[in-house]
Amino acid sequence: MTMNGETRETASEASSDPGMIFRQRWLPIIVIMCGLVIWAIVHAVGAYLSGRGELAVLKALFVLLSMSTFLASWGALLWYRNRCIKRQ
Repeated sequence: MTMNGETRETASEASSDPGMIFRQRWLPIIVIMCGLVIWAIVHAVGAYLSGRGELAVLKALFVLLSMSTFLASWGALLWYRNRCIKRQ
């Protein structure tokens, strides 16, 4: 109990709440990934507008494909890490 009469959750109580686990573990990662997607879209639009014709489209697709590959590999590594932690 705190000085103003409020009770605080212990670590075991907080860890049992699935919403708290999501906010602490996955929400920051999702925010970072969304930021990277927005950043890739901005760069893809810039690559498209900087050129003309088919080459501009290829440059924009290359930027998006590179970011997609990076995020997919990062997601796969996070999935594998989470799977290994659950086994222990």
